[in-house]
Amino acid sequence: LRIVNSDKFRHEKAFKLAYGSQDILENVEVFSKIEESLADMDFVVGTSSKKRRLKYDYYPCSELTKFLLNKNESIKNIAIVFGREDKGLKNTEIQLCDIISSIPMKNSYPSLNLAQSVMIFAYCLSSFSFKQLNAKNMPATADEVQLSVLKKNIALLLQKVGFSLKSSIYKRILERLGALSDIDAHLLYSSYNKT
Repeated sequence: LRIVNSDKFRHEKAFKLAYGSQDILENVEVFSKIEESLADMDFVVGTSSKKRRLKYDYYPCSELTKFLLNKNESIKNIAIVFGREDKGLKNTEIQLCDIISSIPMKNSYPSLNLAQSVMIFAYCLSSFSFKQLNAKNMPATADEVQLSVLKKNIALLLQKVGFSLKSSIYKRILERLGALSDIDAHLLYSSYNKT
């Protein structure tokens, strides 16, 4: 569990509410900036109940396990990012995410209670394990594709051919990289390395 700019988890009330799982609170990592908290992540899933123009594709939380398993060995470290209780994630934070996931609702609500949202995502991901994702269960070799490396290389390539960092097509291409399967990531990575 990583927390950005808050110490509320240290309060006595938090430990009372975390009955039986105080060890999680005792091992929280605290960061001053979200960018720092995500620096070692290969794949970042943002959560939002609101559709925003920053991202086009929203994936239901019930499909996340299947989606992540489709990545196979192209990702090693995954973050699920939740925003503030009252306002959710800021637009700048949404832009740091590879994909956005939401909880499908019958009726439109501005947001859900944060604790309930975390529990729903935890339930949806309860069958997921890195052993499934990385069948070899070994560290990545130099030949194995990591989506984060591919994303950095494609971003550099887009800049070299003249795409502005602020252009919507630049952002859309990087967003779609997050949806690539492991097979497609390998294909794109091998094609890129030959050019």
